[in-house]
Amino acid sequence: MKENLRKKFLAIRNRISREDVDKKSGMISEKLFSLPEYLEAGTVMFYVSFQSEVRTDGMIREALKEKRVVVPAVRGKDLAVFELKDYDNSLERGSFGILEPREGRCMPVETRTINLVIVPGVVFDKYGGRLGFGRGYYDRFLRGLKKAGKNVRVIGLAFSEQVVEKLELDSNDIEMDRVVTERAVYGRDITLLDNREE
Repeated sequence: MKENLRKKFLAIRNRISREDVDKKSGMISEKLFSLPEYLEAGTVMFYVSFQSEVRTDGMIREALKEKRVVVPAVRGKDLAVFELKDYDNSLERGSFGILEPREGRCMPVETRTINLVIVPGVVFDKYGGRLGFGRGYYDRFLRGLKKAGKNVRVIGLAFSEQVVEKLELDSNDIEMDRVVTERAVYGRDITLLDNREE
């Protein structure tokens, strides 16, 4: 079931033109940067976008002007996080071809310092449900933060084509506090949010 959903929504996402990916990513960026969770965060963990994901390169460059920014790198079965100070000169191709912090250019970060985690995904629902690629990196990472008692907020970024009404999740799937698309902001307290389509 999950694997079929992943294949279906990856295909949908991959059909979005590069022009639309750029345009929609810009709209998502504006919504993200206006959220209280972002405005109040001192340290923000961004994913570094890959292929047809919501693009975060512009978001990271903008966030670096006013936030402490950290980005992940795959280490075995887990994610390690490193502080990023220079987007253009501190990343290199790593696991799965995704840009990761370059050894010696980025310092490791204590996860307890992170206030907000920005998460990619393949498909989301309107209540914060998420399915990723199935490798479990973000679910394990977020579960570790929550086990440590860290009150970190979690926001997923997606194009509107990637959002369904409700996903069937299991105990391993970590829910988002918010899901931001170019059209709306969704979340568990959905009645508090403005979900009018533009």
